Amino acid sequence: MDVATLYVRNIPADLHEELQRWASEGERSVNAEVIDLLRRESERRRADDDVTRSLAAYFDRYADKPVSVPDAVELIREGREHDWLDEYGL
Repeated sequence: MDVATLYVRNIPADLHEELQRWASEGERSVNAEVIDLLRRESERRRADDDVTRSLAAYFDRYADKPVSVPDAVELIREGREHDWLDEYGL
């Protein structure tokens, strides 16, 4: 497996302490903790990209199609007029 070296400078002290605490809680080195954080963030961003692409494809496909949206006032009126007690035998 090819690997690269990454140096990070000027890490705020509070962030470094947090990284050390997370690493300790996970019983691993700070280096291993940072690699895990980067890997998880990379996976999250790839998943977000997949969702974004899927949504874009959906909107491209259906953007010109009319959408029927029920009138909110009418839905509320129907709900008020409906006899819920009779429907459930109460």
